[in-house]
Formats: sequence, C-alpha cells, structure tokens
Amino acid sequence: MDEDGSNVKQLTNSPGYDGGPFFNPDGSKIIWRRFNPDGNSAEIWIMDSDGTHQRQLTADAMVSWAPFFHPSGDYFIYSSNVLGHANFELFIMDVDGNGAAVRELIFFLCFLRMVLGLLGARPGRKMVPRNCTLVIGIIKKRLIYLE
Repeated sequence: MDEDGSNVKQLTNSPGYDGGPFFNPDGSKIIWRRFNPDGNSAEIWIMDSDGTHQRQLTADAMVSWAPFFHPSGDYFIYSSNVLGHANFELFIMDVDGNGAAVRELIFFLCFLRMVLGLLGARPGRKMVPRNCTLVIGIIKKRLIYLE
C-alpha cells in the first residue's frame, strides 16, 4: 500500500484468520499469527514485505501469537501456551526458524534472582526457578563484558 492508502494489496490468503502483523526494523519482513480454520490453534509466520516467501516459524498445534521483532531483526519474541499451562509464556526464536524457541520467563526470573542476590535480598523459593546456576553464570559473564 502506498503512503496515501492507494494500491492496497492482500498479502495472505488462508482459510484461517491472519492477524497481528509487525514489520521488522528495516521494513523488509512482516511477522504475524495465523489461526487454523477452526480457530483452535495459531502459529507464527514470516514473509517478505511484498507478501512473497511466506514461511511458518512455529508448528506447535497450540496458540502462539503476538510476535514482535527484536530491535536487531534477528529474533522475535512471542507468547504461547505450548507448555500446556493455562497461562501464556514468552518465548524468543531466531527469525530463520533455526533452533528451538527459548523460554524467556526462566531467563528473566534467573536474572531477577541474581540481581536480588547482588542487592542482598533473599527471594522466596516460589518466586524463582530452583535451577538458575548455569543461567546466572552466563548473565554474570555478559555483565563482565559490558564493564
């Protein structure tokens, strides 16, 4: 579509609902969610901004939605109930679709545990995952490189 609203072009044509599109930082790609025809599941898709090269990035047969590009354009974050919980959790994935999605909540909670520990606080056991040793080690290495 042109800036003045003319030359509208439909980019997708699937039997389910396509929605929630976002452009990557340089405007060359669009990421969105595609519901299956019965509306029971949604997956994340990506395409060039002209509608070509459509590719499915998730294939979990659950609801994955609300994708948004990382500022670098190399990753995207999205919400999913793929773990079977009633609550949706955040995941991050490579836009090329290589590698498994990483559950962001664990990383965040481990980071929170480390920060509270550095401040002398003792977070409750229910507040953070028990197995943060490796993640905290990685975070501390990154912080050293930032200094």
